Amino acid sequence: MLKLSRVALPAVAILLIFRGTAVSQNPKLDSLRTFISTAKDDSVKVKSVLDLAFAMRLIDADEGIKLALQGQKLAEELQWKPGIAKSYNTLGTCYKFKSEYATTLECYQKALSIFEELNRKKDIATVLMNIGAVYRPLHDYDKALDYYKKALPVAIEVGNKKLQGQLLGNMGVVYFAQEKVDQQLEMNRQALKLFREIGDKENEAWILSNTGDGYSAKSEYQRAMRYQDSAIAIYDELGVLSYKSGSIDNIGQYYFFMAEKEKDPALKKTYLEQAIKQYNAALEILNKMNDPDYLKNEYEHLSTAQAMLGDYGNALKNYMTYTELKDSVFTKETQESITKLETKRELDLRDKEIVIQQLKKRTERIYMFAGVLFLLVIIGFIAAGYRSQKKSKELITQQKHIVEEKQKEIVDSINYAQRIQYALLAHHEFLAQHLPEHFVLFRPKDIVSGDFYWATARGDHFYLAVCDSTGHGVPGAFMSLLSISYLNEAINEKGITSPDKVFNFVRSRLVENVSGEGQKDGFDGILICLDKRSMKLSYAAANNAPVLVRNHALQKLESDRMPVGAGEKQADFRLFSLDLQKGDQLYLYTDGLSDQFGGPSGKKLMTKNLNELILKGHEKPSKEQERLLLEAFYSWKGGLDQVDDICLVSITI
Repeated sequence: MLKLSRVALPAVAILLIFRGTAVSQNPKLDSLRTFISTAKDDSVKVKSVLDLAFAMRLIDADEGIKLALQGQKLAEELQWKPGIAKSYNTLGTCYKFKSEYATTLECYQKALSIFEELNRKKDIATVLMNIGAVYRPLHDYDKALDYYKKALPVAIEVGNKKLQGQLLGNMGVVYFAQEKVDQQLEMNRQALKLFREIGDKENEAWILSNTGDGYSAKSEYQRAMRYQDSAIAIYDELGVLSYKSGSIDNIGQYYFFMAEKEKDPALKKTYLEQAIKQYNAALEILNKMNDPDYLKNEYEHLSTAQAMLGDYGNALKNYMTYTELKDSVFTKETQESITKLETKRELDLRDKEIVIQQLKKRTERIYMFAGVLFLLVIIGFIAAGYRSQKKSKELITQQKHIVEEKQKEIVDSINYAQRIQYALLAHHEFLAQHLPEHFVLFRPKDIVSGDFYWATARGDHFYLAVCDSTGHGVPGAFMSLLSISYLNEAINEKGITSPDKVFNFVRSRLVENVSGEGQKDGFDGILICLDKRSMKLSYAAANNAPVLVRNHALQKLESDRMPVGAGEKQADFRLFSLDLQKGDQLYLYTDGLSDQFGGPSGKKLMTKNLNELILKGHEKPSKEQERLLLEAFYSWKGGLDQVDDICLVSITI
């Protein structure tokens, strides 16, 4: 029904080029990459790479991320700040398609900071709109509206009517989700006026279609249909078949809703026949596009209307088609899962054949069961009558609303926890003050993280902890906050200065407050103390060891094999020390990077290979090292999920 977002025509054009062809083997993609590699104007090259990344996110978000990082590298080499900001913006959009919302917001905020520094107001408004769009799938509609409302005056100030219209249209989408239809229609009215003034036909059709859905929500179905007809006329003019089929389906749905409410049998029959006519028209378009996902939805709509009309033969036939298409999507997803398992060597060829045969048998059973079930549903439908169906729908709607509200509360709580956690981590400005040459690679697996990095200073002594708490996500985040509070208590309240004694204190606090019922929660980690006057490093290390690179050689330093928390071993932590030299590089990291599955065999990266990556790039500037490690991580991970939180801090003396 309501269309939530729009894709610019150039991006759609690139998407259509790639559709149906393997990304790695697409000759037109190779041609685009050739153009990028041979472009003489470096800024054009950066823009082209980012445009390609933006389009690729629709096909392969990870490929889009790689391209965006490539564009970022080019822009940084040129020291072209607008390009760097645009790369962050594109990178955020790619992460959004992976539903990695925390990383998405981080990228958008970096882009926004640079654009604000450069006073590029149109870009500022665009990024604010993008941030607003992140909060929509999280159902944080108030926050989404806040960002849209911040962006709108900026778009008005620069006189960009297209951006104004997009912001108003997106505000309308949020109001519709909040069931504030009158506000949605007012936003659409203003947006429609702007798009017509500048002749933006595609966005005009978008607003017309969404306005139709607004009037449908008010049960003004005839008016809603007129708006969809206007949208269809524009889609015909532009040749955008997918959107046209969506508007035709919407008209079919309006007729179906009218039939549900109609008590006159003759009128009900007329409305259902009209709904079926529209569904068939949409099917005619979708069959040309050959997209199983859209097709299955259309056959489901058609089957439901035919069942209500009493045309049980065609209803069953179309329901079976819907089931086949649904199974084809399921089988495709299953095959992708099998392929991923093969890369991990968890299935050999014989096992795969067994799984495929099981899937075939399961599909046959589904067909038989679906047919019998559908006939029983029809009989039940006739026996129970339309009144029972209406009551069921009302109950489902109420339950859905309750679930959505609870989900919103949970997501809101997690996002608030993220803000608290980020506030307690070592701030960039504080680290830059004490560590002129450094970088932090921090990527939570979920919104919040069990990994953390924390720092403080007392006189000439600078303390830095890089730790991995038990668990990840919300439980890990709670442990990280508790551990940070105990580290702060030890150094800044109790005045404990030696890292080994700090770890002993924190362990006793964790055991006392967390491990009372036999749990062994705590953290593995490293706490260093850097004496700036004597250039001496002292540290404590729990189940984790710092890495030193000196004179182009890498050395893994000593550590204790026990956690900071309850464990089998409860000896005092040892204090290790080291005289530092100019040019020394320290790397403190948790096990998130080394434990990541990927590569050609789906195996763990392992600490040895991570250290080789560090040594290979250690002569690069810190920012470049961070980028190279991030690229290596995504290249290794490929299409597999991130398995753990990631935290790595590098310091150059």
